[in-house]
Amino acid sequence: MYILKTKFGNIGVETNQRGISKIILGIYLKKISANKIIQNAYIKKIIPDLKRYFLGESVEFDINYDISTLPIFTQKVLKETRKIPYGKTINYSELASRVGKPNASRAVGQALANNPIPIIIPCHRVVKKDGSLGGFSAGLRWKKLLLRLENSYREMS
Repeated sequence: MYILKTKFGNIGVETNQRGISKIILGIYLKKISANKIIQNAYIKKIIPDLKRYFLGESVEFDINYDISTLPIFTQKVLKETRKIPYGKTINYSELASRVGKPNASRAVGQALANNPIPIIIPCHRVVKKDGSLGGFSAGLRWKKLLLRLENSYREMS
């Protein structure tokens, strides 16, 4: 695992032979021992992009990633989520419709909760119909930070 320090907190990046396999945001990194920090070709490619992203630049993450161990429905939801543009949000119902399951917004939410590579697969860009945040596996603090970074979040009145 490689740990990148950002102004928002630490980001952990794990890889396997297929590509980026996990991104861990913030507090969960306290459990990682320092001797697990490694670098490889995927890390060397993603770190400059992540640094630019956390400086507020729009970044298209063009890198191999691995979600092959996840259920097929979850993979489908995550691949569709990857298409949401920087600075834009959609709601869970809209995402459910995009994957051909218009009545499955809760199942879509569950699939997003199992996203192992947030930011690259931007599940933070999926919100509730009323514009409120919904959930986020790394916590709502991170979801707000990422949406604000992309200028796509306004506090609800």
